[in-house]
Amino acid sequence: MNHSSHFNTNFTTFPGSSEETATSILTPSSWVEISCYAIRDNITQFKQFIGQDKVLGIVIKSNAYGHGLLQVAQVCQEHAGVDYLLVAHVSEAVTLRQAGIIKKILLVSPARDNLIAAAYYDCEIMVTDKDILEQLQAICTTLQKKINIHIKVDTGLSRFGFAREEVVHLLQFIKALPMLTVMGIYTHFAESNSSDLTFTHAQEQTFNTLLTDIEQAGFIIPLRHYSNTAATTALSHERVNFFRLGAGTYGIWPSEANQALINENNYPIALTPALQWKTKIIHIKTVRSGNFIGYNRTMQTDKDMKIAIIPVGYYDGYDKRLSNKGVAYINGYYASIIGTIAMNATTLDITEIPNAKLDDIVTLVGPYPHISPADLANQTECFNARQITAQINPSIPRTIHY
Repeated sequence: MNHSSHFNTNFTTFPGSSEETATSILTPSSWVEISCYAIRDNITQFKQFIGQDKVLGIVIKSNAYGHGLLQVAQVCQEHAGVDYLLVAHVSEAVTLRQAGIIKKILLVSPARDNLIAAAYYDCEIMVTDKDILEQLQAICTTLQKKINIHIKVDTGLSRFGFAREEVVHLLQFIKALPMLTVMGIYTHFAESNSSDLTFTHAQEQTFNTLLTDIEQAGFIIPLRHYSNTAATTALSHERVNFFRLGAGTYGIWPSEANQALINENNYPIALTPALQWKTKIIHIKTVRSGNFIGYNRTMQTDKDMKIAIIPVGYYDGYDKRLSNKGVAYINGYYASIIGTIAMNATTLDITEIPNAKLDDIVTLVGPYPHISPADLANQTECFNARQITAQINPSIPRTIHY
């Protein structure tokens, strides 16, 4: 017997007549709402802060820190203050180009294995290894198109980049490669969000000394940059003219120390969080006193308790370290997470939440005390608000709200 004959695969039983129609009526178990207003306003404030004559790049790598690559790119596409979009992988750049994004794109991670695609899709490329330059020259000759490159300099992060002493010789080498144009030179800070900026100032000095070396050697590089969100507000910028805005785009302060610096200096920047992650209650039951809840019996009730189940777990990016300590927001009240967060389910205590019912919306991350990205980062002890949003599973739908 063909057992598959027992299953109905004819989607004409749904409204419409196609599999696409059937899929379109599915309700997601959770969803992410992104405020277009918040992103635009955050960008505008930083553009005004750095000056309209400066170049602004928006970091949208890693699914725009969890906010949605294409969704945020479209907002940036429409914002006159955005000059560049910064991504980590060529695949991200290809996705943007195929979706019709025409802003300049800078790759801020090595593109060694995808140089052809990077050049073809008009990316500007971070160069951190001399040995790819001739390869890139050959590719661009074949494609008959020049490409802009940005030289990465290591001033103390000890990750990617050339040593200061190598750069002038590198620029002399690149002069013999006519398809390559050195558009930018930059570095990245190790701890510009710290309350102690001693090491950051040392990195800054190394970079500024390099800029002097380059000028004395007769080279002119149009774009010079080192400022991420934290450094944009923490340092002076006499020698740089390009700013890389990451966390600030999304209404996230890089650290409490950096936010305190803003307040102390009365800078006119008031960030608005852009993301809310929501789900719904799918099950409610009463658990009697003395029962255990969840895997490994990490919580035992000491009274009769009304609980709600939501269809979100660590697979979705809901941090397991919130088990028995985090909260969610329901109808203006906070519901404690009880028991261990599972792969696809989390249990909430709704005993004291009046009239909580099936299908009530539950906010997991949002602009409220205890569930903001910064608060959740502190609760999970990762102390990085970007990690909270970036780990939300990319398959969860993102929608822009205007």
